[in-house]
Amino acid sequence: MVCPSNRSCEGKDMKGLIDADGKPIGELFIETALSEKGEGWIEYNWQERNNSEKFRKCTFVKKASYGGETYIVGADLYLGNYIVCRNLEE
Repeated sequence: MVCPSNRSCEGKDMKGLIDADGKPIGELFIETALSEKGEGWIEYNWQERNNSEKFRKCTFVKKASYGGETYIVGADLYLGNYIVCRNLEE
């Protein structure tokens, strides 16, 4: 429905979205949101337009419902800019 970083994507079917290596991340977003847990992380390589460099990126997606409609809500970050903790107990 909305995509603040790229408004040309708003309202479009993003199921066919692939990463810089051809990984089907659009399908993974849907699969993760529709899983039993209803949420999860997807890691992939992303390449911005007009830039030859690939970046590691991670997106958290979650299934959300409102007014009888179901949505996938996501937030992402570039992994090179952050320290990622996989196990807070360690």
